Amino acid sequence: MKKISPTLKFWLGCIVIVIASFLQTAVPRFPGTLLILLAVGWCIWQFNRKVQQLKSSIAKEKNMRAAADHYIHSRFPKS
Repeated sequence: MKKISPTLKFWLGCIVIVIASFLQTAVPRFPGTLLILLAVGWCIWQFNRKVQQLKSSIAKEKNMRAAADHYIHSRFPKS
């Protein structure tokens, strides 16, 4: 089973916000405020997850680059 990406989850939360806003204005007794607050929290959480994934990827790339530089400099010393 394929996982849903955090970006797609973020956009689904945004769509829920728009639909809940419309329903809140169209149907007077619809609990749109609660649904909107939950969807905003969901979007913030998904955005934070994506940012953490990107930070982790950048840190791994920096470590790999440092290891490659160390290997190159140990293999071919400056003359």
